[in-house]
Amino acid sequence: MSERGQNDANPGGQRDEALRAAAVRLSRRQGERAAAALRELTDPYPLRLSDRQRLAIERISHRLIEEIEDELRGAILADDALPPNDSLEASLGAGHVAIAAPILEQAGLLPDARIVALALERSDMHEAGRRLREGGSPGQRLSGLVGEGSDPQSSAAMALLIAESRANLRFEDPRLPLGDVPADIRESLIWQVAAALRHYAVERHDAPANEIDRSVSGAADRLCADMREESGLLEAAAALAASLDAGDAELLREALEAGRIALYCGLLGSAAEIDIANVWALAGDPDGLGHALLLRAAGIDRDAGASLVMALLGALGDDPAHPGGAPEWLGVWDSLDAAGAGQMLDHWRRAPAYRDALTAIGRGGAS
Repeated sequence: MSERGQNDANPGGQRDEALRAAAVRLSRRQGERAAAALRELTDPYPLRLSDRQRLAIERISHRLIEEIEDELRGAILADDALPPNDSLEASLGAGHVAIAAPILEQAGLLPDARIVALALERSDMHEAGRRLREGGSPGQRLSGLVGEGSDPQSSAAMALLIAESRANLRFEDPRLPLGDVPADIRESLIWQVAAALRHYAVERHDAPANEIDRSVSGAADRLCADMREESGLLEAAAALAASLDAGDAELLREALEAGRIALYCGLLGSAAEIDIANVWALAGDPDGLGHALLLRAAGIDRDAGASLVMALLGALGDDPAHPGGAPEWLGVWDSLDAAGAGQMLDHWRRAPAYRDALTAIGRGGAS
């Protein structure tokens, strides 16, 4: 029997083990890429990030902090229980002057590796979608999802369009709205900005500490509570995907060609039984392996899957006309069935904190 035949018959063979280890390495690579991006943002001589990525990360990160700051500043200004303070009110009312970011940067809280990772992901998803839209089409099936009725699918389709609009995914300037940030990170940022504003009010404008604490804390509490009720882009995409035939190769192709990356990730995640929050880390990896594993686990055949991998690699690469890495990722269809590919993705089904810890200590593939 040939070596490949032996590996096909033996799921625990060398090729399967290599693929399993490669799937786990994608998790480590995701963290390393975010860490490298953070280093480059503070390094005047970037080594790997493109100018587009660097600029997008800085803009997305700054706007996110500004969004939180604007909300909290407005709440403080509207607090009639605070004693009058003309200089503080004038400063808080000057929205064009950043207050929180410089304080947080001086304290070493910015740049934040978590926000850099989210901003890099949003930037790359936006750029891939933009490139795909240049040569693609909206797609009749997707366009027809938003009808005049109030059925759940139409409502979910409209919710996704609204979320895409908030993220500016159809323009040249991607955003990361506060509602798109995972709750734990979002609330941590809200409290950091609140602390910066409290420090500024007390230290620069002699505001009474107890009164400012009450006002700022109340505003932060309310903002955290309000945001818990809001669905972000990925949640909206996952909700719509759940109402569709996620494993339909033609629907996946249409979503990808239309540049609707969030919906494409939602469909893939639903079909492969992977949380949508983890899909881009796999599908967007530039060697194509994670994408191929997702497609194989979703039951997509070799021809359709290869076409999808090639299309996304082209949109991710510096030269979209010459995507690379085909021999390695094509091996997924040679040696794995859908169930086997799904098993290779088990690492990505673990709780995020557990998975990250395993990856950090180099034991992600031990079990």
